[in-house]
Amino acid sequence: MKQRVVMSKQDEEQIVKFLYKAGIHINMEMKLKGLEELQQAVQKLEMTEAEIITRKYLARESDYTSHQAIYKDLGMSPGSYKKHRLRALTKLAGEMEIRKF
Repeated sequence: MKQRVVMSKQDEEQIVKFLYKAGIHINMEMKLKGLEELQQAVQKLEMTEAEIITRKYLARESDYTSHQAIYKDLGMSPGSYKKHRLRALTKLAGEMEIRKF
């Protein structure tokens, strides 16, 4: 039986907002509360999940990288990409207790 990844839209928006903010701080070498915790949490993700999070939210060019470009580059279908992305966001939210940010 397949396990569904469930995350509320509000929680997804909150963690994505934090990830974009973290990406800016990483690239500008600035401090941010929770940044070290985020980097440790990303290292705990499966390789594909970490790659998606890094490319879409934390890399220098992430603002200009579309979801489509990432899943095509990784050789994934849109559905598989979405499943991995949401699973990664859910894991990060749980690991970091993202509501505190």
